[in-house]
Amino acid sequence: MKNSIKKLLALGLVLVVCLLTPSLAASEQLPRSGAGGADSDSEDEAKQPAQLKKARTVPAAAAAASSSVLTMTGPVVVASVEPAAAADVATECIICFEKQTEPLSFTSCCKRVLCPPCFEDNAIRSHTVACLNCRRYELGLDDSAGRRMRAPLVLSPAKLASANDALIAAANTNNFPAVQAAIDAGAYINHQSNDLKETALMIAARNQNIPMTKYLISKGCCVNFENIEKNTAVMIAALKGYLLIVQHLSQVPGVNLNAKEARGFTALMIAAVKGYLPIIQHLTQVPGVDINAQDARGSTTLMIAAVKGYLPIVQHLTQVPGIDINAQTQLGNTALMLAAANGKLAITQHLLSKAAIITLTNNEGRTAIAIAQNKRATNPPVYDPIIAALEAAAVELAAVAAPAATPE
Repeated sequence: MKNSIKKLLALGLVLVVCLLTPSLAASEQLPRSGAGGADSDSEDEAKQPAQLKKARTVPAAAAAASSSVLTMTGPVVVASVEPAAAADVATECIICFEKQTEPLSFTSCCKRVLCPPCFEDNAIRSHTVACLNCRRYELGLDDSAGRRMRAPLVLSPAKLASANDALIAAANTNNFPAVQAAIDAGAYINHQSNDLKETALMIAARNQNIPMTKYLISKGCCVNFENIEKNTAVMIAALKGYLLIVQHLSQVPGVNLNAKEARGFTALMIAAVKGYLPIIQHLTQVPGVDINAQDARGSTTLMIAAVKGYLPIVQHLTQVPGIDINAQTQLGNTALMLAAANGKLAITQHLLSKAAIITLTNNEGRTAIAIAQNKRATNPPVYDPIIAALEAAAVELAAVAAPAATPE
């Protein structure tokens, strides 16, 4: 009988110890909630039962994302669970869809994640950190109806590729409603075709589709993208002679009108090659356009017009403030030399009237007169008047430069 009583007491003692051990362990691990220091110890002890009620068991993954996690064996006990910081949450990059735990940056429109490679590529190519086709939204602009532009749809890679192909196909066929539908479906507005690397905006410019061009600009399409030949949309429009398209594109904030294609031509030079005076007149009035830009061989817009024999363009260019009439190519030729060499009498006379320097020499040591004399044998009727005009200018220059005769 006594042994039975002893066994029951021992078993009861074991049960009491087992029940009290987890509570004591948890109470020892809980953080102090008082102001700190020895004065708060008694208050913390009084609050322990309430804290134990609030403490709860959570999975280890959630505890790792918490800002205050208790370290102890067995189930993890936390005092409070707070939302993890955005950088601690695995999120897909908005462009490449790769999982990111430490994103470099968030887009400023819909606050989505960009991974470091996509951040750098997006910033370099479109000069902005925006969501795919969301540059206009990021800039805080409204559409024509005064409504806030919505953030773009984020599609899976397969759906995005399909929408992008639909956008290019619609632009190539001048199907404006289909272009709008593709963009509304989430197509990347700056997507480039597989063959010529043209964007929808370049295609619209090439097709002289003014409504589509305006629409794509309003949607924030980047005007500085380059195709396989490094032509931008404004260069394509200048090559085609589409003045209205050039005017719209040149007014887009951030447009680079001094960009150069594969040969080093700017949009202004391309217009000079084709002889489009209205486009040249417009571009030379746009602030920031470099009228003295040189191509890969050192030719300027003035030189190109002089070689082509476009007198009205030469006359306009020589009136633009800042024009360098005496600029030289890599071979040392000036616009005057090139006009004389190509038998352009009217342009030669005009450049002389604008104080073109006739004494400059090229890399071969020849002046404009020497170049014209060397070409005389090929066509005397063409070059004789040019030689005469150059020699007359040289005599006049010598007379001005000679010191006045002193009386005896």
